Amino acid sequence: MKIALVHAPFHHRKFSENLKAVDEEFTLAPPIILAYVAAILEKAGHSVILVDAHALRLTKAETLAKVRAFGPDLLGFRLDTYSFQETLEWIRYLKQGTGKPVMAGGINFSIYPRETIGHREIDYGFIGEAVESLPLFLERYGDEARYAQVPGLCWRYRGGEVVINSATERLAAFDSYPFPARHLLPNHVYHSFVSQVKNFTIMLTSTGCPYRCKFCAIAALGHWRQRSVASVIAEIEQCRLEFGVKEIDFFDATFFVDKAWSLEFCRELITRDLGVKWTVRSRVDLADEEVLALAARAGCRMIFWGIESSSQEVLDHVSKQITPGQVTRAVTLARKFGIKSLGFLMVGNPGDTEQSIARTVNFAKELDLDYVQICRAIPKPATEFHKELVRCTGTDYWKDFVTLKAGEERIRMPWTEMPQEEVERLLKRSYYSFYFRPGYILKTLRGVKSFGELTRYARAGFKMLFNHLHTDVRAGAAPTALRPAAARKVYVVIPAYNERENVLELVGKINGLYPDFNVLVMDSSQDGTREEIAKLAGLHPNVEVSYVGKTSPGNERGSAMKEGFRLALAKGADLVVEMDADLSHNPADLGALVANSEDYDVVIGSRYVAFGGAVGRSFFRAFIGQMANLYVRYSLGIKDVRDCTSGYRCFRRGALERIGLEYMRSVEGTEALIEMLYRGVRSGLRIKEVPITYLERKCGSSKFTLATITRSLSRVWELKWGGV
Repeated sequence: MKIALVHAPFHHRKFSENLKAVDEEFTLAPPIILAYVAAILEKAGHSVILVDAHALRLTKAETLAKVRAFGPDLLGFRLDTYSFQETLEWIRYLKQGTGKPVMAGGINFSIYPRETIGHREIDYGFIGEAVESLPLFLERYGDEARYAQVPGLCWRYRGGEVVINSATERLAAFDSYPFPARHLLPNHVYHSFVSQVKNFTIMLTSTGCPYRCKFCAIAALGHWRQRSVASVIAEIEQCRLEFGVKEIDFFDATFFVDKAWSLEFCRELITRDLGVKWTVRSRVDLADEEVLALAARAGCRMIFWGIESSSQEVLDHVSKQITPGQVTRAVTLARKFGIKSLGFLMVGNPGDTEQSIARTVNFAKELDLDYVQICRAIPKPATEFHKELVRCTGTDYWKDFVTLKAGEERIRMPWTEMPQEEVERLLKRSYYSFYFRPGYILKTLRGVKSFGELTRYARAGFKMLFNHLHTDVRAGAAPTALRPAAARKVYVVIPAYNERENVLELVGKINGLYPDFNVLVMDSSQDGTREEIAKLAGLHPNVEVSYVGKTSPGNERGSAMKEGFRLALAKGADLVVEMDADLSHNPADLGALVANSEDYDVVIGSRYVAFGGAVGRSFFRAFIGQMANLYVRYSLGIKDVRDCTSGYRCFRRGALERIGLEYMRSVEGTEALIEMLYRGVRSGLRIKEVPITYLERKCGSSKFTLATITRSLSRVWELKWGGV
């Protein structure tokens, strides 16, 4: 069989433990688990392509072209809980574009199997390891009667009833795994924040962890398994000789667990003399002088130590089972042998205070650590922190996130009384306090080995500074997405003009997040949008597409919007939301717009109120947008609305009736938005702005033209002097 594996792009999320700049810059690593899957498939005789769309910065359309050119029988994906919704969008798009079945695996299937396979976009899923079950499934593919004997397989009996087979409890020997299929990867593009040479890759010598820290998702796996030294050395040789790898980051949760293994490993590396530098993650209580001396000779250049805090009370609260004294000893020993140290620190753990966090950062400075990575304490799926969150709130945020009942939000931390705003402030202050010291900057620059390394440091530093105003915490925001009142009939109106790729994805997102909402696509396109939406409407009775004839060369968004409003009102809508078709408006914000309509006639998704903003917009577009809003506000005397041209709005039925759609004369989009707002203000409607983040389009071309600007500006004068 021919199987296309796709590593979908993922981005910083509000619930992330890291700051945005850290998520974006710390590591661009190969998708090692998918590379293992590819190797397993090739070993079983299948033809495989692995498209790393994340590393190559491919769009959905570019990825689809590569997959179509390969002509697969099946599509394969890895599902992590954090990136679940983002990956699901890619699955939906590629499945629709190829018409091929989808199989998926990953930790999310092991934690939430029924919830994951519940998405119709996914045809087959695997719980646990795939080294034995995946080849067995493909051997029986198409013979549904034999699926029940495939361990850990999730599937639908005759396309309907979900069946979840029990996974085998036996762990396969790690040495039985083939080496990851790096020949399918763009090895030249990978790097980490601290890597110095290329090519760079990551590697695993063990899985799981024998320790039980409350915050760690790997500890939740409940096992620890190590490969033989011979197997690891053979993979290193392959990386060096076949793929030009000169630096390896071992992604094991804890290296140096077994002293005898560690010594044998280092001796073998010294003997082979491969010229490979490497970094590892380890615990300070495993620091051994004999091991570190040999590791330095074998090419170990840095150790990432799990330090977390300088407070013994905090360390005990998270079951870390180390002491600050052991931290000092480990870092001192590493420095003795020329090995650099990176310290993992945390903010917001049980027992943390502003004072304890400041002491931890000062401790890191006194240790003269080479780097730090500081993160928030968050309830990662299946961890003890996660279990505590469920006990305290009675809800499972991650389950709701996987089932699309919850959007992307900061998650409550019931183990601390520190507000989220305070945690974020202290996290940023800790980073700035450590990294932006003149002496530290000079020391780091002296150690730079390549222009690429210097560029990464500079980019990360600038991002850290410029991201100072970026926040993942909204004032007064609920810990999860706001859900609308079920009794109200909500219609979402989407005017569309040649937005086929975008509007299909948008409608899918809305259906996933708010299946009770009705969607009206008012289409005047010539790119097949109407036909594609009609297919979707055949599967979802809440989706409808209506043709709107054009009378001019422009996009006539205003006309389509008015027709959509009229149709929604005729169908009995209590609330009508309008949003752009180009994915610039996040459907997860629909809940906030609808919830605020309890108290207001019109709710506007605003870029220009506190915690609002825009991502990906050019300076020119952003400047024009700001100037246009100032012009509209002061020309028309609109004092209480900051974003007058936002196209993301929620109207009560009565508000639209008072505005008087039948009297509106505007045809194009921006002028219609301005006219509706002006009529609403003149009618005395209660208007509320809620913050949104506007996302610049990824597919298609903008309909924003000089003619649009000119027409909108002149419409302001017509309203000002001619009235409504």
